[in-house]
Amino acid sequence: MKTFKIFFEDETMAMVPQTGVPFEVFMETFEGWTIQKIIDRSTYINLYIGNKYGLGGEAPGAEGASQAFVEKLVRFVNQDIMKFRPRVYETDEFKKAHNYEEYANLDKQRRLALKDRFTARHAKDEETLAKATAAYDALTAQISNTEWMVAWRKARDAEDQGVKDFHNTPLTKEDLADDGSEEYVQLKQAYEMLANN
Repeated sequence: MKTFKIFFEDETMAMVPQTGVPFEVFMETFEGWTIQKIIDRSTYINLYIGNKYGLGGEAPGAEGASQAFVEKLVRFVNQDIMKFRPRVYETDEFKKAHNYEEYANLDKQRRLALKDRFTARHAKDEETLAKATAAYDALTAQISNTEWMVAWRKARDAEDQGVKDFHNTPLTKEDLADDGSEEYVQLKQAYEMLANN
């Protein structure tokens, strides 16, 4: 089995350019990759840097420039993620359409039951604790079946699936080209800094 250092050095060669390769040409090497593959490789690189220099530590020289480039690459390819996480369940329209008031009322009661539970536990009042726990559990079950909670779970599941599909779709040449975004500009700058290290 390879050591982590060898893995890092081997794998970054595919994520970090050799000298003299123009930026646009290097970006084309990611054609057919998925965003998930880029995120996974980035995670390994960050773990390696974190282990070597401490969590939150900055790597010097070429390793630091490589890490910065890979982070900018992740931001660039992942910039459209909010299209798949519109958070419609946070809108007033969604709340109104799915009886959010019922959920909010039950949740308020559940928080009061939780407070009663803490108070009873602190006072070592077993009878009150049992009643508060039963009330809390019953309210939790009710909340789980409210129209709003059911709709919320369905919307979140749809978002999660959208993100999964997005992250696992092979990147095209167009996905990797200059889209005029600030993320692209920052990625190109990180590439140039990497070339100078």
